[in-house]
Amino acid sequence: MGGQLTKEQARLPFGYVPKSIHHQRQCISGLNPSTLRSNIHSSPDNPETLFNDIGDFNNSPMSSRPISITPSGETASIFTETTDTISPEVIMDVDKPEDDNSCCQGMIPDECNLCPVVFSELQNFKNIGLCRRGLVKLSPNICFLYVTTCLQICCNELTEIPAEIGYMKNLTTLDVSKNRLEFIPDTIGFLYKLQELKLSNNQLTWIPSSVGSLKKLGTLLLDDNKITELPPEIGQIKTLVHLDVRDNPLTVLPAELGRLQQLRKLRTDGCPLKTEFVHQLTHSPPTLMELAARTIVRLQVPILEDTTDHIKDYLASAKKCSFCGGPYFESYTKRGKIIDKNEQHIPLEYRLCYPHWNTEQERVSLLFCALPDTAPSPEPYKHRRNTDKSCDGNSVVSVSSSTHEKVQRPSVRRSMTIPLSSLTRSPSLPSLPRSASPRPTDDRLQDEVDIKKSNSSRGRNGGVQILWRSKKNNASSAILGKSSRNQSRLSSRWRT
Repeated sequence: MGGQLTKEQARLPFGYVPKSIHHQRQCISGLNPSTLRSNIHSSPDNPETLFNDIGDFNNSPMSSRPISITPSGETASIFTETTDTISPEVIMDVDKPEDDNSCCQGMIPDECNLCPVVFSELQNFKNIGLCRRGLVKLSPNICFLYVTTCLQICCNELTEIPAEIGYMKNLTTLDVSKNRLEFIPDTIGFLYKLQELKLSNNQLTWIPSSVGSLKKLGTLLLDDNKITELPPEIGQIKTLVHLDVRDNPLTVLPAELGRLQQLRKLRTDGCPLKTEFVHQLTHSPPTLMELAARTIVRLQVPILEDTTDHIKDYLASAKKCSFCGGPYFESYTKRGKIIDKNEQHIPLEYRLCYPHWNTEQERVSLLFCALPDTAPSPEPYKHRRNTDKSCDGNSVVSVSSSTHEKVQRPSVRRSMTIPLSSLTRSPSLPSLPRSASPRPTDDRLQDEVDIKKSNSSRGRNGGVQILWRSKKNNASSAILGKSSRNQSRLSSRWRT
């Protein structure tokens, strides 16, 4: 798609603002928001559409001064006969529909009091700054902003961010501070190029674990929220330099923060942090089910495909020990230590699968020892070969009486097992909207496949008429799994 949007996509809403704020905004131009702009692709459309928009405006009863257009190369300049500017009130009356309820058709009842902000009103798609614009909701159509690198929507009234934000792959700066956000979608982990994430002054209570996938993140601002604990996966962000968690009800920080060697600025002012740890020498042992699940996860043993769903969900909910990296589920032991960071006392909490140590001296001594048996196995699990054994314990090989060749029995059990890695929980992106997608839908592609099959079965002169022909079948050939060479041969046959 590049840095342009089609004209159909340019009419889609980016977000919504209340009607009271929408009427107070100043119009950028005298035409309808669907008017062509410099960053909207208009080559497939008729060039006379711009003249039609001018004619419609001149013929309107509210237009007192006609507008003329002068072509200049590939672009066109618009001007009026006088130097007076067009008042926003006049434009609002012209664009006002005849039926006041017509704008609410197909919308949620709460959205009837909202006005959309369409893509054509954005002056720049690469750096979008909509601070203090009264936005109360973002549209899932933000998935079309592939080229956006900076998105600043701070100082608004947003309560949520759509999961489609994960499609903005080139985003490097995201500022949604000073809103009313209560959660962040886990699809934020798909923003692999993100370097600055500002979530200050919101109503957040937790941070998704997918934030550990942001391998290039350098600044993470979480101050003035209601976060009670940070995810341990935050220790996977090796490039993190600045972390701000001020004014949050945090009592401890995860011990994984000690692995961030590039962390230079850590602000914890206003957090009720612990000043000492009291270790409990007694703890509740894990159940038999958890012990079995730990062994399966630690050795990566494949499980049967027909395993019940609640066992699969239980195995997928495994957590990592802060010391050895071994799996644990409900039963774990807490240990802690206090470090000095930027002239502050930072309490770090370990969550252990087993009470590896009870004192600080024991913890230091374990750093110079080999990993315990609770650590994950470095080698993948290997199936044992199934061989028949006789009564005396010797293996027996089945031999055919006619050919005297070894008969290999198929391993039915191996074919019915699935790897444990397939149970890993990972965020998934929602499907793209089909209404504004430039490529054909799946239904039309399926119709095309059916027509191709009928043509191949009846011959070249089968008399079947193709209803839809694409000039560029790259997308369909990729989906259908056919090479471009065969595709060009088929397309040349259709044109004849």
